[in-house]
Amino acid sequence: MRNNVITPSEVNQVIESLQDLGRNGSINYDGKLPDKETARKVTHVGKVMIGSMQKEPLGALIRGMVLFWKRTNTFNGSVSLLHRYYIQYVTRFPEDDHGMTQWILENRDNEYDPFGTIVESDASSYQEFLQIKRVKAEMSKQHIALNEVAHRARLQRDLKKIEVNLPKAIARNDGAAVAAMQSTQNEIRSYFGYCRK
Repeated sequence: MRNNVITPSEVNQVIESLQDLGRNGSINYDGKLPDKETARKVTHVGKVMIGSMQKEPLGALIRGMVLFWKRTNTFNGSVSLLHRYYIQYVTRFPEDDHGMTQWILENRDNEYDPFGTIVESDASSYQEFLQIKRVKAEMSKQHIALNEVAHRARLQRDLKKIEVNLPKAIARNDGAAVAAMQSTQNEIRSYFGYCRK
C-alpha cells in the first residue's frame, strides 16, 4: 500500500489471506496476515467484490474477518462491515443461514455482528432476525393503534363532559369557563374532523 492507495493486487492478497484464516478456523493461525488498517481499507473496498464470490470463498472471507478482528482486538461496533458481507452471504446461500449465523455468534467479539445491531442479536439465523424485526414492528403498530384508540376515547369523554358543563357555565355567566370549554370543544371536533365552519 503506497500513499494510502491500495492496488487491486493488494486487495486480492488481503482477501486471500483473510480467506485462508477463515479456512484454517483458528485465531492462532500462523499464515501471513495484513495489518489492521490495510485490512479495514480492503474490507471497505472488498464489499463491491463480494457479489461475484462463490459460497466457499465468501464464507471463508467472513469467518476470516471475524477471526482477524478478534485476533487483533479490534472492536468495530455498529460500523462493522461484517454484517454487509453476512447479509450478502445468507441471502445468496439461505441453506447455510443457520450454520453461518451460529458460527459468527460463537466466534465473534463484536456484539453487533452479524446483524449490525445489538437489539435482536440473540436470533439464531438471519431469517429469525428478520422475523423478530417484523413482529416488533407489528407490535409497535398495534401499540400505536391502541394508544390512538385510548386517546380518542379520552377525547370523547372530554367532549361529553363539556356538553354537560357548558350549559352550566353559561347559566352561571362564567365567561372564562365558557371560552375555555368552547376552545377545547372546537379543538376536539377539529381532531375528529367535524369542526363546524
